[in-house]
Amino acid sequence: MDKKAKYYSIPAVVLGIIILILVFKPRPVEVEVLAVKKSHITSEIKDTGIVKPARECNIYATQNSIVKDIAVEIGQEVKKGDLLITLGNPDLTLKLAETRSALLQVEANLSLTQTAVKQTELELEEAKNHLERMRSLFQAGAVSQTGLEEAQKAVKQLEVDLSKNLAYVDNLLLQINELQKIIKELEEKKNDLVIKSPISGTIMDLNIKKGQPVSAGTLLAVLADMDNLEIKADIASDNMAEIKPGQGVIITSPVLGNDKLTGKVEKIYPKAEEKKSALGVLEYRVPVIISIDQKSSLKPGYEVNISIITRQHKNVLIIPREALRTTDKSTEVLKIVEGKIKYQKIKTGFISGENIEVKSGLKEGDLIVKNGSLELKENTPVKTRLP
Repeated sequence: MDKKAKYYSIPAVVLGIIILILVFKPRPVEVEVLAVKKSHITSEIKDTGIVKPARECNIYATQNSIVKDIAVEIGQEVKKGDLLITLGNPDLTLKLAETRSALLQVEANLSLTQTAVKQTELELEEAKNHLERMRSLFQAGAVSQTGLEEAQKAVKQLEVDLSKNLAYVDNLLLQINELQKIIKELEEKKNDLVIKSPISGTIMDLNIKKGQPVSAGTLLAVLADMDNLEIKADIASDNMAEIKPGQGVIITSPVLGNDKLTGKVEKIYPKAEEKKSALGVLEYRVPVIISIDQKSSLKPGYEVNISIITRQHKNVLIIPREALRTTDKSTEVLKIVEGKIKYQKIKTGFISGENIEVKSGLKEGDLIVKNGSLELKENTPVKTRLP
């Protein structure tokens, strides 16, 4: 072989090696990746609830009566003290008039008796003075025993008359006191016939018509404070161990569109109630009252969706559940390092739905394969694609 051929053989060998490398070099696998980021992760219990006034007032008839006038209508806003309904009770009116008449009669008798008492007291005083004079004259022998006895008898009779009149006065005073009590009670009942609003709010319901007779205990009207609404939700008893007063709530509804309201758990009822599901299955559910923080277009009776936040970790690293790989020895993800796959062990924390908190092993901004179940060997070259 000549010298010139030898020089040409070296580049040929190098070129062949390069070609072999290019032919057999693994091609990068295209994978969908995501950047590890910080966010909030929460655990929620979702259900539905019904909007209701936080303060509702039912007005009942306190006695048998007749509806004389209705001053309001359904949907009308009223202020505390506004006239709502006027009732009439003819029997009460008659009894009040009769009792007042009886009181006037007893007061007249009292006046006459008190005058008689004063007159009897004057006559008794004069009779006692006369008796003293008769005793003096009797001792001097100027009058007879009979004259003295008649003077004594006159004093005793006047004392009996005075005692009777005083007793009668006491009796009349007792009658007056009793009649005054009856009149006061009747006047209070009469005042109850004029029904005024106990709160400022809206007339939600009127169950009566003018001229209608009503009995004691009849529901006349329902008022509600529309400025303060709340939600009553019946939560499955299995979830109640996680729910506590003060927890935050997210409220959504088709009526609200894309808007979300916030609230909090205000009250948890002490016992579960039997409810039937839409499928007819018997369930045990606990009523929970939820306040609403903002004013909105919600009205009593509207159904809303609620999410009660039972746990919340703020500003922590999170990854989707599907990015996780679990083996017998470790929990790991497929991390992208210099364009290749690396099995990265991690320590997880709070899990909520499809999100998992990462306590260690990753940092914000790290790229990981979105689908951790892909069969990719470590150091496999990859071509990344963001979702």
